[in-house]
Amino acid sequence: MIPERRSPVLSTPTGLLSAIEDCCDSRTAKAGLLPSKVRKPCFQHRLGILLMYIIGSIAPQAAAIAAGPPVDYRNVALNVDDVQGDAKSFPHASSNSECRGLPCFAAKCAIDGKTANTGHGKRFPSWGPDKRKDLWWKVEFGRAVKIDKLVVYIRADFPHDRHWHSATIRFSDGSDQEIEIEKTAQPQTFKFKPRTVTWLLLTELVQKEPLGWCALSEVEVWGCDSPADSNSP
Repeated sequence: MIPERRSPVLSTPTGLLSAIEDCCDSRTAKAGLLPSKVRKPCFQHRLGILLMYIIGSIAPQAAAIAAGPPVDYRNVALNVDDVQGDAKSFPHASSNSECRGLPCFAAKCAIDGKTANTGHGKRFPSWGPDKRKDLWWKVEFGRAVKIDKLVVYIRADFPHDRHWHSATIRFSDGSDQEIEIEKTAQPQTFKFKPRTVTWLLLTELVQKEPLGWCALSEVEVWGCDSPADSNSP
């Protein structure tokens, strides 16, 4: 009587070995031989199968790691030539508040590439808004970009400065993500699922009462250019 054949899962080492055993059992039965008289897979054969499984399993991951991020993966928000007020070039930053309208506190200062954040004023440009609860800061890329990471440098001129404890990232594709912000001079990284957008907004910036001076020294948005269509700003 031919033994019932199993249906091993070939995507696992055990499944592969089981498939070989099934094959041998089937041939044994068809030949009318006792299992003890049929040569089973040797150690080298089994080892070869396991190596093939391992190589097949790690090859896709290894290829992805070797490929790395896109060649043009960079901070797509950077624009050292941005100006205060209406956009003259892109990316362009804007907001609903800039303390006393001073250039050193303009929204554009958060995309100028200057990350020094242990002071405030002309030597330490930052987006420095008034003490308000309805603040927002926005960067328009001027094109569709595919992004997956936000890096924030809060202004850390403590004790002069306070810090926002949380905020919401709002994207032009209609999605958003809440983030928690820490009191530190170090860059804070927030990763998210890759998405194609034309602008990004920081809003719902929350700090403890009484309100104090909070600011962003630099905001980096990491990704690459994308030809895909996206919502207009």
